[in-house]
Amino acid sequence: MRLQVHPFLLIQAMFFGAALPLCFALYVQYVQHLPPCPFCIYQRYPYVLVLVLAIFALIGMRYKEWVQMQAVFAVLAWLTTSGLGFYHFGIEQGWVDYQGECVSSAVSSTSLEDLKAQIASAPLVSCAEVGWDFLGISMPFWNGVTGLVLALGMLYMLRMARRQA
Repeated sequence: MRLQVHPFLLIQAMFFGAALPLCFALYVQYVQHLPPCPFCIYQRYPYVLVLVLAIFALIGMRYKEWVQMQAVFAVLAWLTTSGLGFYHFGIEQGWVDYQGECVSSAVSSTSLEDLKAQIASAPLVSCAEVGWDFLGISMPFWNGVTGLVLALGMLYMLRMARRQA
């Protein structure tokens, strides 16, 4: 039995492939009260982009080439969030030396006002710490896997759609 890939199926895959991981991240943040680090926030942007692409695809649903082009952009967005997830996982494991905004730096001044300002501007959560894990693996790794699976799944659906044409 062959999968019939209608443009609306691509749109649904884009919508749910973006909405479900994004909703899970928001659930962890707001229900389980685990604030995200800046890198976790960066990993959410591609999912928001895919939601916007799904809306664009829905607007032009009559034109299957338009929908397929939006799906290709969704693949690129999912590969981006996957790469960010694996990179963030490398930071957590200490494999990647990252000195960006979500890693605390040494005290640069000895005045009390400068120290207070540095503490106030420090991130709430370090990217090098694991905030949430499942089966001993942190959320950024799972995001990397999710983005990769979504991208490969969409590529498969696009290939099937091309064979039907």
